[in-house]
Amino acid sequence: VKNITKDDYVFFPKKKNIIKTSKFSKEELYILGWYLGDGYISMKNKNQLQIFLSMDQEHIAKNLVNILNNLDPNRDRLVKEHYRNNINKGKLKISSYIEKNKLNPACYKKHKTKECLIVQITSYKLTEMCYEYCGTPNNKFIHEDIFTDKNNIYFIAGLFAADGSLNNGRNYDGYNRYSCSLTCTEKHVIESVREMLFNQGILSSCRKQTLKKINFNDQYECCIYNEDINKLSQIYNSFDIVKPIKKHVRSSFIETNEGYWLKIKDIQVKDYEGYVYNIGVEKENTYIAENIAVHNCISFGLALLQAEYNEVRGVIPKDTKENTNFNQKSAKLMLRNRFSHSNLKKLLNANNIQQ
Repeated sequence: VKNITKDDYVFFPKKKNIIKTSKFSKEELYILGWYLGDGYISMKNKNQLQIFLSMDQEHIAKNLVNILNNLDPNRDRLVKEHYRNNINKGKLKISSYIEKNKLNPACYKKHKTKECLIVQITSYKLTEMCYEYCGTPNNKFIHEDIFTDKNNIYFIAGLFAADGSLNNGRNYDGYNRYSCSLTCTEKHVIESVREMLFNQGILSSCRKQTLKKINFNDQYECCIYNEDINKLSQIYNSFDIVKPIKKHVRSSFIETNEGYWLKIKDIQVKDYEGYVYNIGVEKENTYIAENIAVHNCISFGLALLQAEYNEVRGVIPKDTKENTNFNQKSAKLMLRNRFSHSNLKKLLNANNIQQ
């Protein structure tokens, strides 16, 4: 690793042999994504789920209403049972609708607009699902069942639809560069989204944003570039959120059937104290845990690249226990390859791989 220099390439293998299970429907995952991004459950009425949208997103609001109605078709009976003792107090609301609402300026004083759309449903089933798998409005998280779900791309779709933004292209070294980004104050949420995208074959990058002019906490951003936006768009095209972008735009990486090659733009040396492990496995396996690379240097390298690897390292932070559950988390596997840029191009071209 110490021999890595700027303009070398880092290889990220596509993950294989991952256990694929699912306990959610695609629509449930989609709504959970919306709740994590722009959803709210009142502490006074814990059975009322609200999702906030801008005034120009009425077609999306109507779509959400249809999905919510279909997810809990028996909510009338369930809500009546839950509110049996409170019907006379006027707390019984059994409906799903779009409502124009004027926000309190004191709550959103940094926003220029005062109006929004609210999609609202009273459903014990849906609010309990949101609480269990994404937390309370003040303490949201991504449950491990969502992280390991084989269809969690629909969760990401809802999250990007709620809190994501699409840049239609800017000049970047003479090329148009398109990006779809997600911003959040919770670092662990952004890292989880990045790993879920990577498990679905979509490469993204994460960075920290420090807002000095506004009294906010640091924010973290997950960005998808260029044709990877098309991959995300095609997967959940039925939800009509992200429009496909133009093809043949410049990519920031070289993709093969086995993984991605990324050029190293900068190297920083940082102090570290803690344990360092070198972990090997008998059989090739790309299932890896956070900050840990599980590898077989010789056979894995020969099978993938017909090349010779220098070394592979996996680092565990000092606060990580030795009994880390490798089946719960995942991370990047970085392999050092000694090919120059020109030799790498020759290797890829020899295998009929398009840049």
